[in-house]
Amino acid sequence: MVALITPDGRSHPQTEAAEAAAYRSMLAYSGRYRVDPPNRLVTVVDIAWFEPWVGSEQVRYCELSGDGLTLTSAPLNMPQQNAPAFAVVRWRREGASRPF
Repeated sequence: MVALITPDGRSHPQTEAAEAAAYRSMLAYSGRYRVDPPNRLVTVVDIAWFEPWVGSEQVRYCELSGDGLTLTSAPLNMPQQNAPAFAVVRWRREGASRPF
């Protein structure tokens, strides 16, 4: 499994400071995953943009509803924040007639 998440509105960095800011605004990791019923997706991280995640298990909770899939993280210790955070990612099946 590979995850690469970036925010909307990023532009091509023109300076080293802008490059550093672009790096700090992203999230990337990969690894083997398993599904723990009834609703947990667990990735054992083998490579990550944030070194402390390597070797960790990243837990996401899955919810499938109609044409939508939502993954919600367990509390995350992100390098950009001073307190644990939660992440929510939503997908909608292509061609679905209604949003979430």
